[in-house]
Amino acid sequence: MFQLSDNPKKGYSSLKIIFFAMFAGLLTFLFVALFLSNEEIKELETMQNSLVLALLGLTLIAIPVGMKVSGNAIRKIDKNLPLNEKINGFSSAWIIRMAVLEGTTLFSIIALLITYDYRFLFIAILLLMFFLMNFPSISKMAQLLHLSGEEIQSLS
Repeated sequence: MFQLSDNPKKGYSSLKIIFFAMFAGLLTFLFVALFLSNEEIKELETMQNSLVLALLGLTLIAIPVGMKVSGNAIRKIDKNLPLNEKINGFSSAWIIRMAVLEGTTLFSIIALLITYDYRFLFIAILLLMFFLMNFPSISKMAQLLHLSGEEIQSLS
């Protein structure tokens, strides 16, 4: 099992750092892609359509599967475990979810960089908003892990 820390508070802090690092990386790559894109480069229409279909397929299949897999892993975490083990189990499942979102967003940004088609920018922005909605807040963790008031307090 992936282990962030033996201290639940440090484990939660590490999870937030991972989140912000992943988000900052995606945002930076998006800005670089927008800066490097050249409006004069036009790819074949079939390539753009193929990438759009691939991205839509990836988005409609990979994200729900990633959410389901991570949700199942979170539900399997024993409620009687010590808090640090609950946090470590949550971290493992959460990283799976975020990796799927990050991969799909990266695909969209790379397609934007290759084709200069703003449909990919729109999809990337939507995926980034969905990424932000998955911030690992204490309240979300408390709800998913059924944490006690004392456990919630020790994370704050």
